[in-house]
Amino acid sequence: MARDRLRAETLVTPFIDVAQNGLSYFVVYPSQRAAQSKIRALADVLFRLAQED
Repeated sequence: MARDRLRAETLVTPFIDVAQNGLSYFVVYPSQRAAQSKIRALADVLFRLAQED
């Protein structure tokens, strides 16, 4: 479902880094919060965890 929305560009990837390991994590939040350090920290942790798997 998310993959279809990404292709249709109704859902966008907020970060450049993407882990391709068969697992999926989706961090969804209002765009005005994208610069918050808490949001970036969570995304960084999820990205590292996905890279380890």
